[in-house]
Amino acid sequence: MEKKRRFWTERRKREYIRNVEDNLFIIAGPGTGKTTLLSRRILNQIMGGERLSHFLLIAFTEEAVQEFKQKN
Repeated sequence: MEKKRRFWTERRKREYIRNVEDNLFIIAGPGTGKTTLLSRRILNQIMGGERLSHFLLIAFTEEAVQEFKQKN
């Protein structure tokens, strides 16, 4: 049986965290690391000197909101 190639790899996630030049729009299933990726990317940008007021983060579930609060 052939393995499906994973698009959402850990290497690709690290690239998205470090790439601050582009906007990021993520659509992925539950448990794929979206909240962690966004939290780390925002933290990386803030540590690089970006102002917190320059971010817009939208979460569509209360669970995601609580997860963001917990991680930051």
